Amino acid sequence: MSAQYSGLRFERTVARNLRKQGFTIDTNVGIRGVSPDAVLRAKNGRVFAVDFKAYPMDHENAQRQLQLYRKATGLEHFYVVKGLKKSAPEQGIVSEHELAATLSHRAKRTIAVAWSSHRRGLAAKRHIPSRRAIAVARDRNRPKLTSKIIFAAMPFSDQYDDTFFNAMVPAAKQVGAACKRVDVEGVNGDVVIEIEHLIEGSIAVIADLSESRANVLYETGYAHALKRPTFHICSTSLKHLPFDVRNWNTVKYRIGQTYKLKTELSKLLRVWSAGTRH
Repeated sequence: MSAQYSGLRFERTVARNLRKQGFTIDTNVGIRGVSPDAVLRAKNGRVFAVDFKAYPMDHENAQRQLQLYRKATGLEHFYVVKGLKKSAPEQGIVSEHELAATLSHRAKRTIAVAWSSHRRGLAAKRHIPSRRAIAVARDRNRPKLTSKIIFAAMPFSDQYDDTFFNAMVPAAKQVGAACKRVDVEGVNGDVVIEIEHLIEGSIAVIADLSESRANVLYETGYAHALKRPTFHICSTSLKHLPFDVRNWNTVKYRIGQTYKLKTELSKLLRVWSAGTRH
């Protein structure tokens, strides 16, 4: 699946079980502004987003994160945790062994409810649609995938969730792209190499320089070296940035006021995107 998990046995097992259940698996793609580790599609068209974690998760924090993903995309989003002894599907946390069964159950249940509801609604109008008509309508509304990924170089802590979900993600959606951020604890192996690969595969980078985090500065410098279009933002004092970074054009924002940042970022990305088409 995703590059950072290649070689893990549980990943191969998960993929095999999912394909047996009729799921297709897309990686390195975005959907509705977000790029998860994998996008899974059931035979009946139901779409799920999945991220893989190689470390134990705090269920309360995971549930909060998943709610943000679901609000942003309208999709059910699951974390698959390596070695998890007990799944909590209602919280969006499942083990690698139970993912296929969990998603198959969710897909069947959702389709059954939708089919029943749709038939009842149209029966009242004395019109019963065919299953083919339902399938055509479903395909028309199926979320589209994008291969255009914008890497988010940023601190990975709760206070920046608002920055990611309410500014970066909608700005990326406006140019037909999706944002990818990396929880370094979830990366198995050499973190730096994996992040470099993600930047190399991105069409652009949004760099949040807040707090002058060393990892963000490295990722931003790497993006500059690759000549990737890079958009800088910062919520802390620009005076605290290293002297050779202060001169970069940087959008200043305040935590809790990301609606303004969304407007600024959207404008910057639209101008850049329009320029790339000429």
